[in-house]
Amino acid sequence: MTKYLECGNFCCEEMYKILLGENDGECELHFGYDPKIREYYIDVKAEYGGAVQLIKYCPWCGEKLPKSLREEHFDILEREFGIDYGDLKTRSKIPNEFKSDEWWKKRNY
Repeated sequence: MTKYLECGNFCCEEMYKILLGENDGECELHFGYDPKIREYYIDVKAEYGGAVQLIKYCPWCGEKLPKSLREEHFDILEREFGIDYGDLKTRSKIPNEFKSDEWWKKRNY
């Protein structure tokens, strides 16, 4: 997922470099970014409990990160398209724009 991100998706060049690694585009520190719902996170390996911890501030420059759009994402899917994300049968109906950051950029979030 992170291989297609650009430096502008991050608050600082240091975060961009750390998340994308030096040469191969792989996250070195198990930090991640989900552009679909605009969330930055620390991914805890399965052998340590397998959790995801959202982060609200950049660990390198201290800047406050943009608000997560998780709730808005699911609310719009339900309200505008009648899609309950928890229902696996309706997930196939999710419009393509909601599979990337296109939906929130289009709506100026």
